[in-house]
Amino acid sequence: MCIDVKRWAIRKKESTARAHRKRQERLRALLESGKTINVVFEVTGISKWKVDSVLRLMMKHPRFNPIVWHVPYNKLPNPEREELEIRQCKGYFLRLGVNFVTYPELHAFPADEKPDIIFLHEPYDGLIDRPYHKGVLRYLLCFTPYGYSSSSSAAARNLILTNGSVFCFLENELSKQNTSRLMDNKGCNIKVSGHPMADSFLFAEREGSAVWKACGSSMKRVIWAPHWTIERKNCWLFYGTFMQTGEILLEMAEKYRGQIQFAFKPHPNLYNSLCEHPQWGKEKTDAFYAKWREMPNTQFEDGAYTNLFMQSDAMIHDCGSFIQEYLFANKPCMYLKDPENRQDYSAMAEDCLNAYQMGITREDIEAFLQMVLRGEDPKAEVRGQLREKYLVPPHGQSAAQNIIDCLLMQERHG
Repeated sequence: MCIDVKRWAIRKKESTARAHRKRQERLRALLESGKTINVVFEVTGISKWKVDSVLRLMMKHPRFNPIVWHVPYNKLPNPEREELEIRQCKGYFLRLGVNFVTYPELHAFPADEKPDIIFLHEPYDGLIDRPYHKGVLRYLLCFTPYGYSSSSSAAARNLILTNGSVFCFLENELSKQNTSRLMDNKGCNIKVSGHPMADSFLFAEREGSAVWKACGSSMKRVIWAPHWTIERKNCWLFYGTFMQTGEILLEMAEKYRGQIQFAFKPHPNLYNSLCEHPQWGKEKTDAFYAKWREMPNTQFEDGAYTNLFMQSDAMIHDCGSFIQEYLFANKPCMYLKDPENRQDYSAMAEDCLNAYQMGITREDIEAFLQMVLRGEDPKAEVRGQLREKYLVPPHGQSAAQNIIDCLLMQERHG
């Protein structure tokens, strides 16, 4: 039996009404037991850590004992980078005062830290085959995506772990409708909570420290965030325009070095994609990345980005979740889209793209930069409307509070 057939069978089993009812009964029994609930948050790297507000609220709640479980990201370029990710994560969570563990497998957790509930942010089916996650379906799972989904493909939504979660927390009603029709379980476990990352933008007191290096107060700050899908090898996901625009953006950074400060924020997988590409390779890729680190008006960013967004003046990108996320900053944005790209965007992503400038050519990019330099913002009103429509959590409270209410079976309705 091939692995795809096996996964299909597992997904169907986890999608039944009986399986969903049993998970709900287990949660209810856990709540009625009165015990402190061990909630394990999986994290692969700081840049994908988007449930900070949930963790912080649980740290103050008497029913929860939150634990952060670091699982190495399996697409990092080298052991040194993996070690750096661990140090960044460990430092952040220890400063926060939460227990941080790197147990290699689920069964290795000590008895007093054994998970009752596990929060996962990457649901892709290959996860259940990794040694770290063996037996993950035996636990009560909660799924909160690490970003806003911009794809309408079932391959991104109808998965073993989304169907097999006790709760699948999504950002808004439109996302729930679109996901429900694609899932085998018809979305019976979906709860609209708002996305926890919204709390970082809308409810939290942001740290005032500057994340952009000092280049002069008169310079505009522009983020460039390229996606990793530089070739159509993946049948359902293909956003990337790096092969058309990568070197153009570097030229723009050099041309406008006295007027614009650029932050290069690539998808974590882009480095590997370029190293493996016959027209690039490791030497050329390393030299390209080094330029962004070293030029006087540029910087390389690969970590948390709330402050980076909010302190920016504009953004240029071709990513999926950033289509929605950059609306938080409410600044001008250019979305790079190849006319040959037949990516199926979700209805929400298509709506949000109307709030951005679209382009792909050198002329398009430079016209956008000139617009930013002039201080023009023709899409401001549209962005504000969409920000309210799609990003603000329901019930007049934070996404974290909605999620905790749901876990305690005290969720609000209406």
